[in-house]
Amino acid sequence: MTDSVVVQARIPADLKRDTENIFSSMGIDFATGIRMFLAQVRMRNGLPFEVQADPFWSEKNQRRLHESIEQYKNGEIVHHDIIEV
Repeated sequence: MTDSVVVQARIPADLKRDTENIFSSMGIDFATGIRMFLAQVRMRNGLPFEVQADPFWSEKNQRRLHESIEQYKNGEIVHHDIIEV
């Protein structure tokens, strides 16, 4: 291995625990998993997966949510039965 450096990052404890468990089930330790991720970023010259925004926060969805809230406030409520399939 070439020269090594220490990388520090603050991450939620549950995220580290969960990913350690996943890596362990794959037979690798946490540091190896991180090195593999970084190697993929370098190889692809970008993230090794697609990044998408949560559709909940889209402008269209937020507009519809606010419309629904206004309808509720104005008593314009439509009741629907939940049908399980």
